[in-house]
Amino acid sequence: MTIKEILGSEWVLQFSSVICWFMLRKPSGLDLLAVSPFQWIACLGLGVAGQSLNAGIFNAIGHAGVYYGFKLGHKIPWVNGFPFNVVSHPQYVGAVLSVWAGAALVWSQAPQGLGLLALYWTGLYVVTGCMESCS
Repeated sequence: MTIKEILGSEWVLQFSSVICWFMLRKPSGLDLLAVSPFQWIACLGLGVAGQSLNAGIFNAIGHAGVYYGFKLGHKIPWVNGFPFNVVSHPQYVGAVLSVWAGAALVWSQAPQGLGLLALYWTGLYVVTGCMESCS
């Protein structure tokens, strides 16, 4: 697994979009000293769990498997072990946990709408997971 696979342009684009939204809505920025211990614990717990699932996906099926390479003719291995033995859609669950980790970190200082944004993003992953299960 390479750094490019872990930090693919898709992830950078999504993360950058959220940072830009946050900075436009709250130009004063984030005061990390004002983040409560509970927020740090929630962020780290959710983030480690989410990124463990995401790293497990890349390790198990590679970049082509994660980004629909099978639709482009790539051979993708069938995996029954980690992380597929933990949850049915580990990539999406990992992404959702990571979204909520970020939300937990900034919750007390976030601009209005963070909860709706996180719920919307979660909904997109749920719908995508359901669509994959039906196909």
